[in-house]
Amino acid sequence: MLNDRLSNTSKGGKNENVIVLDDAPQIRGLSCTADELADALRAPLAVVAVRVVRQRSVTSKALFSEFQARGMSRKQYDTKAIQVARIVEALSIGLSLDSR
Repeated sequence: MLNDRLSNTSKGGKNENVIVLDDAPQIRGLSCTADELADALRAPLAVVAVRVVRQRSVTSKALFSEFQARGMSRKQYDTKAIQVARIVEALSIGLSLDSR
């Protein structure tokens, strides 16, 4: 049991998710849909072993979406969250430039 949990945590991705909510594109000022944003994020975030989850019928006042990572130390979480935020920001800038 403990070995299974450790192996899942060390592989990454299985417990690391970015949740894309219905209003995420509008909050970021993008003209795409939440489904399109989630699709666009999948490949770049897969490179860093983070899964994109599209959560329907949910909104938030957060600037983007929730980053979740279970089983990490606080330092590991902060490092990964910064990495994810940079990827999301770069992709958002690219999407906003494409829509002009």
